[in-house]
Amino acid sequence: MRTVQEIQYGVAGQTIYYDCPEGRPSSVTSATAFFWNATDLSTVLTDQGAIGSATIETNPSTTIDAASGWGQSDPRILNVAVTTGFATDRSYLVTAANGYKEWFDVEEIDSGNSVTARHPLHNAYTTGDTVESTRISVTVGTTWASTINYLIDNGANPTYRVRWVYVVNGVTYVADTPFKLVRYAGKHGIVASDVESIFPGWIDRLPTDHQEDQGRRIIDEAFRSVKLDLHASDVNEAMVAETEIVDELTRWKAIELGEMSHLMEVGGDSTRYQTARGAYQARLDSLIRITSKVPIRDASGAATLRPSTGLTKR
Repeated sequence: MRTVQEIQYGVAGQTIYYDCPEGRPSSVTSATAFFWNATDLSTVLTDQGAIGSATIETNPSTTIDAASGWGQSDPRILNVAVTTGFATDRSYLVTAANGYKEWFDVEEIDSGNSVTARHPLHNAYTTGDTVESTRISVTVGTTWASTINYLIDNGANPTYRVRWVYVVNGVTYVADTPFKLVRYAGKHGIVASDVESIFPGWIDRLPTDHQEDQGRRIIDEAFRSVKLDLHASDVNEAMVAETEIVDELTRWKAIELGEMSHLMEVGGDSTRYQTARGAYQARLDSLIRITSKVPIRDASGAATLRPSTGLTKR
C-alpha cells in the first residue's frame, strides 16, 4: 500500500522506497524528485542532492528448498535456501514455476531455515520456486534533509514526490511516491491497555489473527485512518502539537476497527461496533471539526493556535 513517506529534518541515511506490485524489477530506468504539484516536465528537484540513484533491494532473493505452502502440515511455512534480508511485518512475493504467485507477510523467521507467513499460503511451492523482495529505493541527501528552506508547510498534503520508472519482465512501469520533510514524524503512543481502559473486553474480543500482538496492527491501522480523517479537515497529524488529541482519536478508532473485525469473524450483534463507530465520530467532530482552535506546529517547530478549517470544508 502506498503512503506519504515522512523524511525527518536533520536525520542522515533516510530512504524513500516503493514496493513494485508487478514483481521484482530487473532495472530501474530512473527515479526523479519533483515538487508534488509540479509537472513531469518541470525542473527536477536536484538542489543539495535531494535523492541519490535508485537501487533494487538485494535481499531477500532466494528460492524454496523444500515443499512449502498448501498441502503441508503447516501451510504458513516457506522453507527457503537462505533467510538473509527477511524482516517481520514486511511483505514479500513467492512465485511458482507454473506462474502462480502470492504476497505474504512475515510473522516469524527461523534463521537459515524458513520464514512463517501470517496467513496460510494458498498455492503449493516446490524446490526452485522464487521468494523475493520487490522494493526499490533512493537515499535522501543528508544536506538536503538538513536544509531548513525545504521544510515547507503544505498543510496535510505532501510537498514532494519521487517518480519511478522501472522494468519488470520486460515491461516498463511508472509510479509515484509522495513524501515530505518534517520536523516530527507522525506517530501515535497507544498500546492495547490504553484501548482496554476505555472499552473493557476489547483485547479478549480481538480476532484470532490479532491476538498474538494484542491488536498492534489494528492500532497502527487506526492511526492511519485518523491521519486520513484529519486530512479531510486540512490538518497534518504530525503537526498537531497537542499529541493527546491524536492519541485519543487513535484509541477510539482502534475500538471501532477491533469491533468491526470481531463482527466479521464471528458475526452476531453489531451494537458494540455501532457504539464504537459513533463514539469515534463524535470525538473527531468535537476535537477537530467543531473546536474553534487546534494547536498546530509551523515549519520552525513552534506551536500556534490555528482556527480549525473543518467547518468550511463540510
